[in-house]
Amino acid sequence: MFRGALGIALALGLASPLDAQSIYYQQGFTNNLYLYDAGTNTNTLIGDLGLSADSTGMAFSPTGTLYLYERASTSLYTVNPTTAATTLIGNTGIGAEDLTISLDGTTGYVTAQGNLYSINLSTGASTLLGSIGATLDGLTTAPIAVTIGGINYSAGTIFGVDSGTLFMLNVLTPSSSTIGSTTGASETLDFASDGTLWGQNNGTFNVINSSTFASIPDGASAGGNFAFGMAIAPSISAAVPEPSTWAMMLIGFGAIGASMRRRRTVSALAQMG
Repeated sequence: MFRGALGIALALGLASPLDAQSIYYQQGFTNNLYLYDAGTNTNTLIGDLGLSADSTGMAFSPTGTLYLYERASTSLYTVNPTTAATTLIGNTGIGAEDLTISLDGTTGYVTAQGNLYSINLSTGASTLLGSIGATLDGLTTAPIAVTIGGINYSAGTIFGVDSGTLFMLNVLTPSSSTIGSTTGASETLDFASDGTLWGQNNGTFNVINSSTFASIPDGASAGGNFAFGMAIAPSISAAVPEPSTWAMMLIGFGAIGASMRRRRTVSALAQMG
């Protein structure tokens, strides 16, 4: 029994957290919301968003609310990730490409015409923060402290991508800094909850090496089409316990095994007596 339980624990502990990611996206130039399962490399149609087929940006809040930013109508929505039903929050007046949510879940950020804007997630109202000299196709917020290109960034730092060039944004200045280039992300970029950076290029989802920016293809989107508004569901990788958690579990399994061996020894001695 102990050996079987230990084997299961080890198998689960060694499972790659990349396999746990669930990536929601709009199929390029359609109204369709899809779910890409990185564990099985399968795409599931969730439903019709009922919006235009223009570019959209999507992002999850830390608590799991899925927001969608539609460029054609310059409007902000929430999305039901189970049915694809959308609910209008309000008009922003900005034709932006993508959306990211602050670490505390209170504010959205978009870029347009070289400017950075904040978005009120309750009303959709936008506020010009200033020029950053770049309009980025993909935006994402680091959920934990990350090291990108050998530089340490705190949780909540915003990153973007434009035609394969990666940027770091400072919302306080505001300003943008080029940090590297990758073939793994053209128009979409997102962090998983464990800090792994994902991108999509020409219909392929990629894991992006945070040191070299090399891309590791994971699988294709539905029909191999461009994926707009890629958004990774938060806390999914938390289903794979941290190493310290596994260490405590294995210690517990070891204690159970030792206790069982002692009981068998005592029982055997009693029978001999």
